[in-house]
Amino acid sequence: MQVGFNLIEALMVIAIIAMLATLLLPSLSQVRERTRRFVCMNNLHRLQVAIVNAWEFDRQVQFPVLDTAGGKWLWDVNHITMSNLMNYGVSRKLCYCPSNPKQNTDDNWNYAGGYHIIGYWVILPRVNANGNIVGGCPSFGTNYTDCATNYTDRGHIHSAVM
Repeated sequence: MQVGFNLIEALMVIAIIAMLATLLLPSLSQVRERTRRFVCMNNLHRLQVAIVNAWEFDRQVQFPVLDTAGGKWLWDVNHITMSNLMNYGVSRKLCYCPSNPKQNTDDNWNYAGGYHIIGYWVILPRVNANGNIVGGCPSFGTNYTDCATNYTDRGHIHSAVM
């Protein structure tokens, strides 16, 4: 009477487990990425709700601007705006892209033109010195290439991260 596995049986079990693992690992990475995308969508929704609430109730949070000689440009989230949003349940972690951990550092706050906050770019118009809105993509209806080609000033593409 045999009490265990012999060498060939053990090797066969290991080979079968290895083959199953090679089939499952790619699908697990796809599931992880889908989960990250879901987390990102949830983060965007929570940010949107916080920004709307902060503006509707307290008029504290507006799109930050950088005041230059040519007018005011919409800019990315700065420390003051972020502090105001924290009163509405927004944490810095909420502003970081779950799929891009290398970009998720506090060193990047107030960095102009980066994709460090959530990773979504929106090209926005600017307000010139007379208070008129100029530039931008009409209703954001065109693609990024068209916007970048048509929306330049002094050779630079200006954008805001939302």
